[in-house]
Amino acid sequence: LRDIERVHKKRAHDKESRLETVIAGREGRAKFGKWKKEQGHAGTTNKEKLKNKNFQMLKPKLRNKQKRSFRDKQIALRDALLKDKRLR
Repeated sequence: LRDIERVHKKRAHDKESRLETVIAGREGRAKFGKWKKEQGHAGTTNKEKLKNKNFQMLKPKLRNKQKRSFRDKQIALRDALLKDKRLR
């Protein structure tokens, strides 16, 4: 039966040959990786600061944001867009 079906294990590649194929696949493509700040001199963004902040401090702010009426949300969005436009 073994002669008919020709069943055999696939030989495992050694580390060097695996590394060769990985490096060959990397050639000619853009570099991947996490975006890094300007030489480490830049601070953190407000979004990053909010992530580290104690949630109990943010709770009232988030509760008030959910309570806002549709009109208040419209006005806040308009003001934010106008401010963004001014800063650019």
